[in-house]
Amino acid sequence: MASYRFYWLGDDGRIKRGENRECSSDQEAQRLALGQIGKYSAVEVWEASRRICRLESAVFAAEPTKAPGQSRGLVLSSLFLALLQSHC
Repeated sequence: MASYRFYWLGDDGRIKRGENRECSSDQEAQRLALGQIGKYSAVEVWEASRRICRLESAVFAAEPTKAPGQSRGLVLSSLFLALLQSHC
């Protein structure tokens, strides 16, 4: 297990909240951050001086087009996974 630092940022780009978390991998830390962005503008995950990822809430607010019969949750989950793979 490695120690990661999570920073939640406000609209002004300043840190509003910080928290240490233990995760087994960078991917686990990214998944945890994805589910924790909440009301903040962004969340950054760091392991010591190495930034793992930065997730912007504006990306999550986008309204993706959903296929007929597909729930919005599945579309958003697919969007999140694609985001993690391409931006973190």
